[in-house]
This record gives sequence, C-alpha cells and structure tokens, in this order.
Amino acid sequence: MLKYVIAVIILFLLGIGTYNVYAQFPSMQLRSTEVPSPNDWIGDDEIAVRNKNILLSIPNATLVAYANTNSMDPVLDESAQGIEIRPAQGELRAGDIISYHSKRANVIVVHRIISIGEDELGAYYTTKGDNNKDQDPERVRFEDIEGVVVALIY
Repeated sequence: MLKYVIAVIILFLLGIGTYNVYAQFPSMQLRSTEVPSPNDWIGDDEIAVRNKNILLSIPNATLVAYANTNSMDPVLDESAQGIEIRPAQGELRAGDIISYHSKRANVIVVHRIISIGEDELGAYYTTKGDNNKDQDPERVRFEDIEGVVVALIY
C-alpha cells in the first residue's frame, strides 16, 4: 500500500513540475483548441509484424517523394517518403494530407485539408501548408486530388 501512496505522490509532484515548466515557458504550452488529425487510413489487419519486419498491405499504394518547399515543416520535407492511396469521393476529412494538382500554379501541392465546403460547383477542400501562415488561395476539387498520405517514412 505504501508503494502506491508514494507512486501517487510522485505522479502528483511530476504534474506540478510539468505545470511549472509550462507556466515559465508559455511558448511550450499546448493549443487550447483541437486541431484535426488525419484519418486512420490503414487498418490493423493491413499491418503485420514478422521477424522484426513490418509489412504493410495497402492496395493500390504509391511511394512518393517530396520537394524542399518548407510548407509542411516539420511534418514532411525532401528527406521523407510518403505512401499515398487514391481516396474515394466522400472519404476525405479535415486533417488529412493530400496531394493535388494546383491549376493556379500548375504543380502538385501536398498540403493539409483544413476545411470542407460546398458551393454551386459542389464539394471543395480548403488546404494549407502546416508551416504556412495563410491557407491556399484556390478551392481544391475532388478531381484535382492525386492521393491522400496514409504513411510517412523518415
């Protein structure tokens, strides 16, 4: 019983210590609002660990590389590789990282979906690079999407 009391006291003190660190360094504090995270695209049945090897069984997956634009730092950069799949219409959610053909810049852009809207042309995705101050200027349509990032390899 004494071990449990001591453990609770230690955890309490660690909590206070953590609070004091955050109080002294406001830049380390967590955001107060939830930020959307990517969907869980790979099911447990698609991941196998065998003999210290991890096997992913992802149908129609593509291995992709990234350019050094810094727009998605620190999540991905030119040293990362990604695994992408082609999503079905209606599967994408805010928080997902997509690659899409930008008609405005005539390049493939890899950014995060921050919201989904609808206008007279149908559904569209608003995107933003994690390291960018502003959202992307164009509305991304489903037909512009090349893939959704389901895994990153560093």
